Amino acid sequence: MQSIQDMLAQDRVLRIAHRGASDRCPENTLPAFRQAFAHGADMVELDVQLTKDGSLVILHDHYLDRTTTGQGLVAEHTEQEIVAYDAGTWFDSQFAGTHVPLLDDVLREFPEASFNIELKSFPLARSTELVDAVLSCVKAHDAMDRVLLSSFDHAALHTARTRSRDIALGALYCGRLWPAFQLAEALRLTSFHPDVASLDASFIAEARAHGYAVLTWTVQTPDMLQWAIANGVSGVITDVIDMPILT
Repeated sequence: MQSIQDMLAQDRVLRIAHRGASDRCPENTLPAFRQAFAHGADMVELDVQLTKDGSLVILHDHYLDRTTTGQGLVAEHTEQEIVAYDAGTWFDSQFAGTHVPLLDDVLREFPEASFNIELKSFPLARSTELVDAVLSCVKAHDAMDRVLLSSFDHAALHTARTRSRDIALGALYCGRLWPAFQLAEALRLTSFHPDVASLDASFIAEARAHGYAVLTWTVQTPDMLQWAIANGVSGVITDVIDMPILT
């Protein structure tokens, strides 16, 4: 089993499955994660948020409507309600009966795999509760060295750092992050996570020279992939996990 730090130190572009193999399976589900690793993903990116009763479910949207048979805010439903919804039929009828997984389910099924867990802080008032719950779950599965926590909510990353000296952290952002290196030093970041349209080769070179990885999202086409590689990224977060990477 390879740690996140060792993985990011490798001299190759990492393939990170965005919500699993989401081009061929319903996103953020166990089938998507299984397919991602089966097709060579180095890591799976997934989204975690709190239910009304404090459980950790794997869902991207704050609303249930797009990817499940439920309706309304995730934060206003209990774990029991959410896991009863169908989370596969919207994608394809062959996935009927697929359910929203818990973070606990994922870490239990993949005891040696690496994950980029995006913290979805909604509502913001529960951000600290979310961080504490995620760290508790990760520790319970002895997965601290194979998990990278990322978020657009940099205050949540700060909370995570105050709770753990060693957990890997990545700052998600669009456009330019300012002041990038002051933030990185304050949070003891492992990685920067810019959107692919905002890549800046000079910044990436400086970041990597200072020991930070740069993981870009969401890379969906061969042209986008080559653009990312040309700009010197450490890894690409993509729905198309088996898209060839030529280095």
